[in-house]
Amino acid sequence: MTTIICKTCSKANSVLNTKCNSCGSILQGRIPNLNLFEVIWEVIEFPKKTFLKICLSEQKNYVYLHFSIIGIGLLFTKFWFNAVGQFYPNLLNLLIYGTALGPFAGLLLFFIFTRCSYFIVSKVFRTEATQRNITAITAYAFVPLLFATIFILTTKIIVFGIYLFTIMPSPQYIKPLVFYILSALDILCVLYSVVLFFMGISVSNNVSILKSLFITFTLLVVFALIIFLFLIL
Repeated sequence: MTTIICKTCSKANSVLNTKCNSCGSILQGRIPNLNLFEVIWEVIEFPKKTFLKICLSEQKNYVYLHFSIIGIGLLFTKFWFNAVGQFYPNLLNLLIYGTALGPFAGLLLFFIFTRCSYFIVSKVFRTEATQRNITAITAYAFVPLLFATIFILTTKIIVFGIYLFTIMPSPQYIKPLVFYILSALDILCVLYSVVLFFMGISVSNNVSILKSLFITFTLLVVFALIIFLFLIL
């Protein structure tokens, strides 16, 4: 566990504390707000330092915006997984449905996931993470998925149109090289999100690397199960 020493009484406190547990002295100042673009950049450049900044922030800004945008990507992934273009060949309608309903899907899925995550870390692993920190860490750790939704998904739709959501023909047969390159970028975004999520869990729970690995693995299994059920139902 990372600690911070109180300058008044010399007692060790969790790095997540802003006041000393022993004497009540100020250990470090809270951060009033988060600047969206600044924090997104810092998450990529200095992830651990930024996740601590997020935990210490009074307002966990833009969390639900992240979940809403990622939800759009998840809903279009569901469209692709179920090849809905075979049954609804009008691309404009799919774009309207995905853009309108995606945010609600994202908010619901991440509500379920973050609540499950907090229950697991607090009741099973008994860490010092809070519900607000778990939710904020999840939102900012999944920033690569935010980029994947905005840039990669948009590129796929522009290149393949309705055929992104069909199996006859499937997009990999229309332009295989482009499809596999974009899919590889999608996978890299997912893997990078996993790495950032591990770092965020390590900081927000203030536990050892080994315990962070166990927690991260458990939570990712839960997340994978939630997404799998979302895709098939």
